[in-house]
Amino acid sequence: RTYDLNHARVQSIATQVTVRADHALYRALNPLANTTRPTPERAKLEHLYPSVPWQPFPYDLRYSPRPLILGGPYSGRPCLTVCSNRSSTAALLDCFLRPATLMYQAGAYMHWYHRFGCSRDMFDQAFEDVARIIDNYTAALIPP
Repeated sequence: RTYDLNHARVQSIATQVTVRADHALYRALNPLANTTRPTPERAKLEHLYPSVPWQPFPYDLRYSPRPLILGGPYSGRPCLTVCSNRSSTAALLDCFLRPATLMYQAGAYMHWYHRFGCSRDMFDQAFEDVARIIDNYTAALIPP
């Protein structure tokens, strides 16, 4: 299992899986094509990217017959791309926000930012935006 910086189990809020140039892998991952039994490929995906319990459709599965790489030694080879919106995002952003806020409050490097046109209002807005993103991720993990 994967854990975040606060030692909480990482879960996926939404996951997009794109299979390119390998229809057999797409069928192995697609639960609608495998109504009789789960496949090892699907089990591995669910193990590596566990979903939050309230998500009714945790995986958006897409297929393209075209390979991702054209030309070179890997041309035409099958490819699997996974993009996942994970619960660990809030903890990671918070690890950046806390020290950045302390440095900002202490005035560290501010003379450089002012020199190039960054105002305190811009920093205040950016800190508020990141805090709102953290709050939204945290709220998204709570079942409706």
